[in-house]
Amino acid sequence: MFNYKDLIVSAAHIVWRNKYLWFFGFFSAFLTSGGVFQKLYSNDSSGFAADWQRLRATGIFDFSILYNIAALAHTDPLGLFLRIVALLVVLVLGAFVFWLAVVSQGALISGVAAIRRNGKMDFKKALGGGISCFWPVFFFRVIEKIFIVVMLALAALTTANAIIYSPNFVLRVAAVVVFIIAVIATFGFMLIIRYALSASIISGRRFIDAFTDGFALLKNNLPVSIEVGLVIFCLNVALGFAALMLLAAAVIPFALLLFVFYKFTFVAGLTFVLVSGTAALFVSVALIGALLSSFSDALWTILFLTISKTKSSSYLGRWLRFAQKK
Repeated sequence: MFNYKDLIVSAAHIVWRNKYLWFFGFFSAFLTSGGVFQKLYSNDSSGFAADWQRLRATGIFDFSILYNIAALAHTDPLGLFLRIVALLVVLVLGAFVFWLAVVSQGALISGVAAIRRNGKMDFKKALGGGISCFWPVFFFRVIEKIFIVVMLALAALTTANAIIYSPNFVLRVAAVVVFIIAVIATFGFMLIIRYALSASIISGRRFIDAFTDGFALLKNNLPVSIEVGLVIFCLNVALGFAALMLLAAAVIPFALLLFVFYKFTFVAGLTFVLVSGTAALFVSVALIGALLSSFSDALWTILFLTISKTKSSSYLGRWLRFAQKK
């Protein structure tokens, strides 16, 4: 039977004893799939549809943006130059953060694997391992994002058709079936990518071979993979909720100070509390996010190392075998 206690304790021990992994965890969190779901389903101005509309409004697709740039060059050349410089700075910083996020994902996986095997790894070696694995991580994550977007788009289109033609019972049933299939396919594909990443980074497998190994590993350890995925999801939800409660409790003293300074019209104290409180909140959220991301990657890496050696039985598999006998 798979030992979940050893998995969780080992991951927590590795992450806590090697705090440089938090740096990689902070940046690798930008590659997680949650951002895609948030963009697609958010109802505010940061939603995927709103971002697409704003991008179209710039005229980049019908080339009207070129006429706007030419007009601005005649009326305000200095302003145009400053805007171009600012845009280039933002693009360079964005490219650097993206590069660091991809490198951090590889560094985190290789670092946890090395610590698990021989207990020796440092920041420099982990960073070097992440840099050497940049392209496999990049392509696997790009493929994963494309697959997720396609599955979500398929489910959304089917659901929209079912809503438009609501009297049609067949379409409503088809929408439910397609949605369930899309969710299952997305979850399974994410597991394959996770195992393929580990095979490429830890075992040094080539891209196609790593993907094949990931599929075979999921096929041979499907019940354990589902169980561990659910356990990691529940752990992330529970730890995230606990972190939110701690942050909410930590905000109370700042709120009381703000109230007191506001009543006494102490502007300097009010400004200090606002600045220091915002900075403390940002640092706390960054640390918690880095810790949770590192812990999650450590869990998946240790799972890969475990099931790569021996096929582990699971509670789900035992229940399925028991049901078949009945």
